[in-house]
Amino acid sequence: MEPNNHLNSQALVADFCSRFDIRPVTLPHTVAGPFEVVNPDQKDLGELVGKIWRKMSEENIDHDYINGHEAEIFNLLRDYARCGVLMADFQDAPLLIETVRNRLGGEISVHNRDTYKAFHLHTQVAGINCEVQFHTYETYDLKLASDASYKKWRKPMAENKAAVEANPDYIEEHKVISPMCNAIYGRSGFDAALPAIEKLRTTNQAVPKMTYNNIVHIYRQAGQVQEQLLNIVQTELKSIALDQLTVRNHDLLTPAEIGNLLNTINGTAPLDQTAAPAEAEPLLVGAFANEPTQAL
Repeated sequence: MEPNNHLNSQALVADFCSRFDIRPVTLPHTVAGPFEVVNPDQKDLGELVGKIWRKMSEENIDHDYINGHEAEIFNLLRDYARCGVLMADFQDAPLLIETVRNRLGGEISVHNRDTYKAFHLHTQVAGINCEVQFHTYETYDLKLASDASYKKWRKPMAENKAAVEANPDYIEEHKVISPMCNAIYGRSGFDAALPAIEKLRTTNQAVPKMTYNNIVHIYRQAGQVQEQLLNIVQTELKSIALDQLTVRNHDLLTPAEIGNLLNTINGTAPLDQTAAPAEAEPLLVGAFANEPTQAL
């Protein structure tokens, strides 16, 4: 996979983030091979508690229910420890996922929305719920931006959803997300990988329920487990012969498509598709270089 493919994607995402004042938590990386394992910082205790409350609300569970049902509620979260696997093309996902699952066991889930496409492996290490996410290099950048956009609007949406959905800034931001997602996800190999992934899912293995009823204990254990998870995933993937994986030798997007998307993001007219525009300059690539962590 040629590095400039990834830079084109970074340029689109960075311009989008700059226009709408979105700051994803990211650590710029170079595409050095057919896959890469990324290690996010552990969520802090406050983030975990907040996520548990949100999950309870989504499931229409009264917050008072947690008293006496701690272990049940804490199992609502499946990613106390987590890592990500980035690849050149989603068509490599079945081999990568199967290789990791052969060691860890677990359940594969498919996320197939217009604005988020990925495969997740849910498993356990040392009795702690773990998640391994599988993205392409390009879709991972897009995910980081989408996550940051979601977090930006999450509190206002909870307070007054109707007002947010009528907010011109919100409307414009989500109007731009759609063509960007269509372009990047449309070239990611996701749809081509689905049949093989669905076949793997027929042999999903149920993940046992955690038995811990103390969130502080889970939090402390998860910090140790995350390092174990990362090491296991890296070790297993190193066993794959590189000639079994995709190395893309063409641009993910054409110069015209990149120009059109940048113009859409910046609110100007689309380029003439018949013209021969210059390569889009990724001026904002690395705009988040000072951010210390990666996110999943």
